[in-house]
Amino acid sequence: MIERNGDGFMIHDFAPSFFDGKPHETKLPATYKDGLLQVSRGMGTANFGHDAKNDTLIVQTLGGSLDFTRVK
Repeated sequence: MIERNGDGFMIHDFAPSFFDGKPHETKLPATYKDGLLQVSRGMGTANFGHDAKNDTLIVQTLGGSLDFTRVK
């Protein structure tokens, strides 16, 4: 889920915990710049682009890309 957070955005990622498999929420602050949502991490910046045709967000990974769909 992505929501406005003041002048920026907050990305909420829900996934099983690596340690116990229970659902876990990770919050990632993001900014919007040059048509991309940008998340600064310890290993650099992740850029999320919008695929308007499929209404998904796409982020590049080492093995290709990940698509995120809208929760309805």
